[in-house]
Amino acid sequence: MHRAANCPRNYADELRLENASFEPTSREFEVMLLYAHGLPKSKIAQMLCKEVSTIETHIDNIRNKSSLTDRFSMLMYLKDRGEDIAINFFFPYTQGSKE
Repeated sequence: MHRAANCPRNYADELRLENASFEPTSREFEVMLLYAHGLPKSKIAQMLCKEVSTIETHIDNIRNKSSLTDRFSMLMYLKDRGEDIAINFFFPYTQGSKE
């Protein structure tokens, strides 16, 4: 059985095709980064000095504007944009370190 030329090869390819035109706002990106890495909405709200309902609205907006419906798909999207985004965000002091 052969795959059609325009068929995605896997889940990551499918996400890439479905979200090719999705461009989150800077705040949506920030919330998505934290949410995708498993932080609870209440912790994200505390970190960003926002209400939990505001964080929920940002997550709903991301879901409505894209096919990113869960933490895993958001993490895959972020990884596709550049794996170092997540690594550098959570481990900022390791950049350039020789240890």
